[in-house]
Amino acid sequence: EIPSNNGEFIESHFIALGAEESRRSDGSAVDLFKFRTGSSLLKNMLGFIELHYMEKLTLDKLARETGYTSGYCSKVLKQATGENFNDFLNRKRIQKVQEILSDKTVKKTLQEILYDCGFEYTSTYYRNKSKLKL
Repeated sequence: EIPSNNGEFIESHFIALGAEESRRSDGSAVDLFKFRTGSSLLKNMLGFIELHYMEKLTLDKLARETGYTSGYCSKVLKQATGENFNDFLNRKRIQKVQEILSDKTVKKTLQEILYDCGFEYTSTYYRNKSKLKL
């Protein structure tokens, strides 16, 4: 199930990253507040994705924005979210599509909504929705 809002979506990834950090440190407790505020690269990456998910966003573009290599950004994102960049981005886009579709005041076609959320083709949306089991 997709978290109901962006804050929950991002928070769930910080919790997963904190759990992984705890596992790596033999089960030691992790202060999620300190952990969350100390992970500036991840915050920058998630923030950039949040602001640009509707564009033709690539891992290389994200890496240039953060000043790290695409390989390192990929590793950090995978560790934090359990997903590769493309799956994470498509999950974000699908979440946005579902939010807009649930708003009965929106008077756009599905194709318009998909395009506004970063999907050039309807088939790409459905393929990723099926792949990510959403």
